[in-house]
Amino acid sequence: MGGAVLCRWRGAGGRTRDRVHFEMRLLMDMGDSLGINADHVQLARLDKIATQKIPKLTGDQCRHAEDVIGQLFDVGEVLKVFLDEVNKPDAQAAPDWVDSFPGQFCEWANRSLALPDVIFDEESLGKISIDERFAVALLEFVFLGAPQCHDDPTYRGHRLHDIFRHSA
Repeated sequence: MGGAVLCRWRGAGGRTRDRVHFEMRLLMDMGDSLGINADHVQLARLDKIATQKIPKLTGDQCRHAEDVIGQLFDVGEVLKVFLDEVNKPDAQAAPDWVDSFPGQFCEWANRSLALPDVIFDEESLGKISIDERFAVALLEFVFLGAPQCHDDPTYRGHRLHDIFRHSA
C-alpha cells in the first residue's frame, strides 16, 4: 500500500510492473533507514530494472517518502489504540464481552500464548491489563514470529520468549 501511494507521488503511475520495481527502488534507497529486513533489502538490490531505470531517490525525496510511510504506518499510534482497546475498563462486565475486542484478545491469548494468564492484572486476575513492553513483544510475535528483544527481559516474572509459543 505504501509503495502504491509513493508510486503515484513519484509518477510511476498505475502500471503494476512499474510499481513492483519502484517498491524495489524504495527498499534499496530506504530499507536500512526504515528498519526493513536486510534480506529483503539485498533481494531488492538484485532488481536490475529498478537499478537501471528508476533513478535513486534524493535526500529530500527520501525524507518525504519517510514522512508518507510514517503517516501510513504509525506503529506508535497502532500500539496506543491496541492498548486502549485491550485494557478497556469494565469490558468484562459487558453482556457482549466474548465478542468484544478484549474478549477476542483473551481467546487469542488462550490459543497462542504458552502462558496466557500473564495478560491479566496481577492483583485481581480478572481484568486484562498489559503494558506497552508486552504489546510490542506481542506485535513482534505476530508479525515477525518471535519477540525481538535481545536482553532476555521478563514480564510478570516470566521471560518474554517463554510467554509466546514457538512457531513450528
